This record gives sequence, C-alpha cells and structure tokens, in this order.
Amino acid sequence: MGQISMKISALPGSVLSENQQVASLIVQFMRSTWPLVLVGAFWHADYGLRSIPSPDAFMAVRQGDLCKLVLGFTVAPISKSRCRLITETRVLCLSDKARQRFTPYWFLIHPVSGLLRRRMLWNIRRIVEQHS
Repeated sequence: MGQISMKISALPGSVLSENQQVASLIVQFMRSTWPLVLVGAFWHADYGLRSIPSPDAFMAVRQGDLCKLVLGFTVAPISKSRCRLITETRVLCLSDKARQRFTPYWFLIHPVSGLLRRRMLWNIRRIVEQHS
C-alpha cells in the first residue's frame, strides 16, 4: 500500500495592510497553533471524520482508506506595513482506494472550497484592517 500525497493549489493570499503590531500578533498566533488538521473519508456524507485530539494522534494515523488533510497559513512580508496571508492545503491519501475515492470528490468540491477560502481570507483581511 503506497501513500499518495496531493498538494491542493492554494489561492493567491490576501494582501493585508497593517501595522507592525498586528503583523506581529498574526505571526505569534500562527507559531503558537498547529495547522488545522482533519482525518477522514471526506467523500462520505458525514465526511468520515476521525477524532484527532492531538498532533500525536494525527501523526499516528498511518493506514486505512482515509485521507489526512492539513490546512496551513503563511504570513509573507511585502513591506514594513503590508504582508500577504497565504493558505495551503495538503492531502495525504493513505491508500490507493482512498485516492480513487478522494479524487472525484475533490474535483466536485474544489470550486466551493475555493470560494470558502477566498471568503475566509477576506474576513481575516477585514478584521486585521479594522485593528490597524
């Protein structure tokens, strides 16, 4: 059983206009939290989600017809007063069967996922700009 990793292309990040204090708070928050992670069979009606109470529990899942998903954030400075917030989603299919089921699911859900990601980035931008 081979593991198949798929990188899901991230949308271009939102450019945030902010002061140094807000940028510092964002970076501190991201360094102090681990990325959003999910394990499941996302093509099922209930997404086949598994309980993942800790980073160790996430790392321990190594087999089954499941996928492991990680949503990460990166803050890239553009200038002293601006930065770009970039999101990236990676999916690891733990079996060929999981990959075969995930692939058509992803093609179906991808447009909606992109809209949700853009909405999330715009909301983060709005909040940051309100505090700058």
